Amino acid sequence: MNAKKHIFYRGSLSFCNYSCSYCPFSKGKGSERQLQQDREELTRFVDQLKVSEFRGAVQIVPYGEALIHDYYWEALACMSRIPGVEAVGAQTNLSFPVERMLSIYREAGGKVEKLRLWGTFHPEMVSIEQFLMTCAALGQEGVSFCVGSVGVPGNISLLQELRSKLDSSVYLWINKMDGLGRNYTEKEVEELCEIDEYFELELQHHKADAKKCNTAIFVDSRGECHPCNMCRNSVGNIYDTSLKRLFRECGKRKACKKKECECYLAYGNRRDLEELVFFQPYPAFRIPVYKKAIFFDVDGTLVAEEEKELSEKKAAWIRKLAMHSDIYLATSLPYEDAMRKMKPVASLVSGGVFAGGGRVRIQMKESEMVFWDRVASIHEEVMPFVERLRSTYVFRIHTYKRGQKLYKIVLNFWVDELPKQMLKDIGKLRKVCHVMIEDNKVELTAKGASKLAGIQRICEKLTMSLDDIAVFGNSEADLEMIREVPFSVAAAGSCKAVKEVAKIVLE
Repeated sequence: MNAKKHIFYRGSLSFCNYSCSYCPFSKGKGSERQLQQDREELTRFVDQLKVSEFRGAVQIVPYGEALIHDYYWEALACMSRIPGVEAVGAQTNLSFPVERMLSIYREAGGKVEKLRLWGTFHPEMVSIEQFLMTCAALGQEGVSFCVGSVGVPGNISLLQELRSKLDSSVYLWINKMDGLGRNYTEKEVEELCEIDEYFELELQHHKADAKKCNTAIFVDSRGECHPCNMCRNSVGNIYDTSLKRLFRECGKRKACKKKECECYLAYGNRRDLEELVFFQPYPAFRIPVYKKAIFFDVDGTLVAEEEKELSEKKAAWIRKLAMHSDIYLATSLPYEDAMRKMKPVASLVSGGVFAGGGRVRIQMKESEMVFWDRVASIHEEVMPFVERLRSTYVFRIHTYKRGQKLYKIVLNFWVDELPKQMLKDIGKLRKVCHVMIEDNKVELTAKGASKLAGIQRICEKLTMSLDDIAVFGNSEADLEMIREVPFSVAAAGSCKAVKEVAKIVLE
């Protein structure tokens, strides 16, 4: 995925107000001298950002707890005012007084809409009730945040309680427990996946590959830069090397000698994990933002050419997305063929645009009830014209009807390249119908019918705007909707034209 640039910063602060039994940084205030040194290092880093022409996000990932200190809030506020910085945030145990610290942030000119917090729940140190009060206060202040905890098997019931009481719009993540001494049981994995729908990513082995994660830089207190928090290979120093060069160095194969990306901060910025598409454009903050509706092309996007129906892996992903968004299709296939290919999740499909826009349908999920179903009839002159063409050129005709209404004609040729004269002849139809030519196939639908037009009609019916939806596609038939919808995704293997206009490109 083409995630935007992300800088992680970790100063010399290495003490915390919590005393968790497993943590080496627990319960320490730090001396005045240590705090002053950390503050000076942070100030130097922020000053460097001001003159770096950086565009992207900055995240503070301290060893200890940073946000109990005023100067970190002042630094976040200062960074949020830098024109190129689109988001700022920090990892925190959320133990800070929300009202007071946000007052400091605002008084320093901080932009709340740019603030992103990654909060960690420590059951040894805070009750669920206390933690939920802090979460509620952040929500009331309009702060974007996520929360989570380590997946300790003995704490599963506690985490289930937290999930049930936490606002449903807040993502609750679970980190796998290192040092467990055994694998999670099947039941434990199932229970943790019910709490965090992305927990399986924690259990996977993400083989390290610098070329797949060259959108992030990890900066330490001295300005030394590394590809991520796990990799200790230096690629330069932010105080004497341009950011452009540092990011370029991070993408070189020799930059990383790790075998695996072992934690979310390491694998969250990879460009090959399509599961994280709704965490874009800054997945490292771990805050997903779902759209009201998602429109998927079928062939080539959800279902590979050699497959007859949706794979179980893709079906599992659609089931997760359906928990947050309505699922629609935007396909060249007729309704019946598309639903056969979507059989594993057909009950979750709310309708869509079929036959390249020839048919538009809205239906009730998990029900046969149709809310709205319209076809755009092809002009009566088209079919006689096609029949006359067949006397000159060799092709097979497929027609699609609903009742007596003809809404799509497909001409399949047995040649790799269509004759120029035939293309000229077909072009004459553009006055009375929509013509789509791709490879050795010609698709004809009613004038004005297209995937984009069908999507717009559904949005009008459901009082949504294009900003409320996402679209996924892969071919030239998807080009128009990919170009016009703000949240557009080019599936893996997409044609060059689609990749060039999509906001997000999957690898």
